[in-house]
Amino acid sequence: MNGCGPILASIDGEEIKGYEIHMGVTDSCRNIFGDDGAIDEDGLVIGTYLHGLFDNRNVRDALMQYLFEKKGLEYRPENITTEDDAYEELANMVERNLDMKKIYEIIGV
Repeated sequence: MNGCGPILASIDGEEIKGYEIHMGVTDSCRNIFGDDGAIDEDGLVIGTYLHGLFDNRNVRDALMQYLFEKKGLEYRPENITTEDDAYEELANMVERNLDMKKIYEIIGV
């Protein structure tokens, strides 16, 4: 992986896995994930043909670490043992960080 920019720099050189559904041509001199995507000059806008990108723990951690740092918070990743647990991790993080009572009120639940 060609990690560049503030989001993916921490995993530069690490392996990621995914599958590709590729229609079209990437017209960029700032390729990322080999030739399966591109990144803007600031490293904050990333496009890719790779599906399953967030199944990669290192990608999820890099994104969450970046977001937490922007908010001045400490990121402590949860210990996930299976891919199915990744969805549980996301659900737990949403519930911890959003006012779920207000959301349920808004949607009428």
